[in-house]
Amino acid sequence: VNGPQDFDGVLTDAGGNIHALWSSFAYESGREMVQSNLGVPLDAVVDMVRQVQAGGVPLLRTLDAEFGALTLSGARRYGVPAAWLERLAAAGGDQRQVLAVTRVTGGSDAAQQLQGGDLLLAIDGQVVTRFRDVEVRTQQPKVKVTVWRGGVETTVEVGTTALPAQELDRVVQWAG
Repeated sequence: VNGPQDFDGVLTDAGGNIHALWSSFAYESGREMVQSNLGVPLDAVVDMVRQVQAGGVPLLRTLDAEFGALTLSGARRYGVPAAWLERLAAAGGDQRQVLAVTRVTGGSDAAQQLQGGDLLLAIDGQVVTRFRDVEVRTQQPKVKVTVWRGGVETTVEVGTTALPAQELDRVVQWAG
């Protein structure tokens, strides 16, 4: 993969406060290697560093589902009630969206409990509107997931999956 047209570094606000690391990621897409530059939220990095500093191997869990973003007006067309739309708007700030299940991992508990097209409203009673919200709220063995499915609000208990990290003994951020 050729080097990026821009450089890795940090994303800051006007006051110089760091909010994310700007990093390049190479991955396979079909038969080709491609590269994307993405911001990694600083709170995700800090979580990992704290776990390593505490002497442990970082343990992450996944809901075993992939999500896409849908506008709140799109969610309204699916019949999501005004009360939920208001809660989603308030929680999302200027990113007014709802997450929709696009795929689940076969054989996982999520495959039994979630369906493609489910609109994700809350996890353990906390409204979620961003991918990072899902990551943060699914770090226990089971979570209660509230979705909008077929015109009805439904809450299901979903077991999460621990991601293996046996080979992980350090995290390195390199630019160059």
